[in-house]
Amino acid sequence: MLVSLTPEDDKEHIRSNPDHSMSHFFAGRIIRNSWGLWDKKSPIVQEALLTYGISHADDVSGLLFKWAFAKIRGEEFDPYELAKRYKDHWKKLAEGKEL
Repeated sequence: MLVSLTPEDDKEHIRSNPDHSMSHFFAGRIIRNSWGLWDKKSPIVQEALLTYGISHADDVSGLLFKWAFAKIRGEEFDPYELAKRYKDHWKKLAEGKEL
């Protein structure tokens, strides 16, 4: 859905710009808020939890955006690998380890 909603000029920007952190930040905030990703009962969050074991709004939006950007660029993407990185981050944080 994100790919189909992305205008062609934005897709071209994504293809030519390897650093998309700022666009992810601003667009991610819009998606997190308007798609209800802060609500743990949201169908999208529930699907992410059941499928990938993640439920934090930042993680879910990150997964969606990185997947969409990879698709736009024609790159391979492994959502399970990214979900593992997110889970490892939260585990280290809970253990009080430096990130």
